[in-house]
Amino acid sequence: MITERMTLQEVESELLTDSENVYNYMETLMKKFRRVVIKSSKFPVCVDKLYTSKRKNKWIIILKASSKKRCWRIDPGICCVLL
Repeated sequence: MITERMTLQEVESELLTDSENVYNYMETLMKKFRRVVIKSSKFPVCVDKLYTSKRKNKWIIILKASSKKRCWRIDPGICCVLL
């Protein structure tokens, strides 16, 4: 968990170790999102999820697809939320 008293090096190492869990979750989320994109009739389609990792860090995951043709090219975005 990232705290206020951590140094920049500690925050960086925490984010790097935690990012593997986030990417694994994001892969699962992208598979579900592709189905939403294929069934959608209005574009662009965006989905945002708040994910709390095993290390108790909060992440925002944003998925966006601009058309059905590009459903295999989903534009992901992630950021860590520090509270």
